[in-house]
Amino acid sequence: MRARFWLLLAVVLALALTACGRVNIQRNASGGMTVTVTLTEADINAVVEQALAEENPLLRDPYVDLQNGAIVISGEHDLRNGQGRVSGTVTVTLSVEDGTLRAQITDVQIEGIDVSDEQVARLNDRLAEGFALRAGRDNRVITMTSVSVGNDSIELVFETEGQ
Repeated sequence: MRARFWLLLAVVLALALTACGRVNIQRNASGGMTVTVTLTEADINAVVEQALAEENPLLRDPYVDLQNGAIVISGEHDLRNGQGRVSGTVTVTLSVEDGTLRAQITDVQIEGIDVSDEQVARLNDRLAEGFALRAGRDNRVITMTSVSVGNDSIELVFETEGQ
């Protein structure tokens, strides 16, 4: 039990250092711990910028607007014909499936373009990976149980089992 405590403490410190958000720890009914990581809009902007950092990104100069249940990413899209830029938005929802964070693009509104399923899937994966890394989810000692998107932050909840 003592070794588990020190391991959990190390995980929590890693979360605190990588999350750049707030970390709250509470003992749960099973004797384990519930760890809640709150990511700020600045954290989320950093994840989105990194997810869109590729040679021909879907949106350039992205900025995030958090709304209850959704992340709305706005920016500019470079027209492939070289005729300039147009404004656009991408709406993303987050969920947890089998202890894994999932990002799902639910709407793409970019003037004059159709986004392929491959582009959507790639961006979904990059966003989910970025949020999970920002929350320190690379340690399998804990399981992600929920995610919620509010007007000014995202809250990720993890659980450890008691012994």
